[in-house]
Amino acid sequence: MKYFTTLGCLLIALAACSPNKQVDDRPINQYQVIGSHNSYKQAIEPALLDSMIARDPKATCLQYSHIGLADQLDLGLRNLEIDVYGDSLGGRYAHPEGLDWVPPVQPYDPDSLMIQPGFKVFHMIGVDFRSSCS
Repeated sequence: MKYFTTLGCLLIALAACSPNKQVDDRPINQYQVIGSHNSYKQAIEPALLDSMIARDPKATCLQYSHIGLADQLDLGLRNLEIDVYGDSLGGRYAHPEGLDWVPPVQPYDPDSLMIQPGFKVFHMIGVDFRSSCS
């Protein structure tokens, strides 16, 4: 009897683990997910953005920001773009040139993360450097 019980359990387990006969053979370019571009981006301070627009009117397209990454995921976004820059020695991005154009209203790097070695996240070196995940 023990043999038949073990055999029955084994057959049930095998049936449960058998591959699903419904195969989704849809090409990958047929899938869509909701996401955000430059998902980490915070707004450029108005005075700096005005200075950038004075230099190049096309800079108006940089006037946007996003909520934090966790909040985006909570809303259902599943495609996040994160631009990563290497900084193996630290300090490479500690003083963006935009800080010299216009004094910042908010401190740029209050936790001194940019002087430490490691990867950094921001949009454009020097001018669009505010990020929700430095």
